[in-house]
Amino acid sequence: MKQITKVLFSLLVIAGLVSCNAKGSHSKNEETPEIAPKLMWIDATANIERFNNKDTIDLYLTKLKELGFTDIVVDIRPICGHVLYESVYAPLLTEWKGKEIKYGFDYLGYYIEKSHELGLKVQASLNTFVAGHNYMDDGIIYKGGKAEWASTVYPPSEEVKFIPITEEKHKYSAMVNPCNEEFQEYILNIFREVVVKYPKLDGIILDR
Repeated sequence: MKQITKVLFSLLVIAGLVSCNAKGSHSKNEETPEIAPKLMWIDATANIERFNNKDTIDLYLTKLKELGFTDIVVDIRPICGHVLYESVYAPLLTEWKGKEIKYGFDYLGYYIEKSHELGLKVQASLNTFVAGHNYMDDGIIYKGGKAEWASTVYPPSEEVKFIPITEEKHKYSAMVNPCNEEFQEYILNIFREVVVKYPKLDGIILDR
């Protein structure tokens, strides 16, 4: 009888150990579900009048966090080629559609500070191969003495001709020639500058 009891006890102990091990393995193998990124894009020229003060930025970032967004994309180089931060290489956007734009603080720097405070990530977006706005004849290609950066277009017409993209007024983006070595160095300097100036950025998005 004692022998049977010992055997039964041993079986119960083994069963218990196997059960615990199975539970432990199951728990270990369970993957924590990742939260799908939800990005909100803050376009530069469409929003600069509204978002060039800290109170408005605070208000909207708080709302976005409450709505479940995870990342804020801050456009800092719109298609005109100007930038929304103090740069050694690129001109600051100080006027848009006839209205003066004033900066009383570091625009991108404050987005990073406030977003991280709320638990949001910040991606900086820069338009890459564009440096002018054809609808308004504005931008570096137009007013920055860099007309030679403009890409060349072969339009469909009876007459065979090549024209600068600045003459294509039905296209709003004045695209640059990506083979232009001067522009290549220029835009790479801007990318390097942003990375060094804002080391707490969570990412950079290269637009058109």
